[in-house]
Amino acid sequence: MICKRLTISLLYFTLVFSCQSKPKLKGHYASCHNGLYSELWINQDSLRLTTSMEFLSDWQKYEIKNDSFYFFTFGTPELRVAKINFLEDNSFELIYSKDSLHHVFKSLNVSISNELSYEQYFEDFYKRGIKSQCLSE
Repeated sequence: MICKRLTISLLYFTLVFSCQSKPKLKGHYASCHNGLYSELWINQDSLRLTTSMEFLSDWQKYEIKNDSFYFFTFGTPELRVAKINFLEDNSFELIYSKDSLHHVFKSLNVSISNELSYEQYFEDFYKRGIKSQCLSE
């Protein structure tokens, strides 16, 4: 009887915790890696990247399957795969085993308007990079 209850309990916990919905990303995230400041804008199944090399990508699709993050590289149609680990404070890390890269993206508590001009956006972008102590004035 105890064995039967234990089996039922284990089955219940397995079903409940293995059937949770996919983790969702939404909002603005920033990363600092070797002095390069970058931001990701994520909305539903699309993302947009900005870097301190004044690169602003177009919106593109991404997908999370199990513990992997799939997207096409910015500028060239190469499918990239990174292991994704969700961290505390709505942050996540991407680990690219192919080239040993590791990026941590921290949630930005800012609202960035899609209506900003290119110049105004990058002015605010650099202010956020300086405030994060990734970029210098």
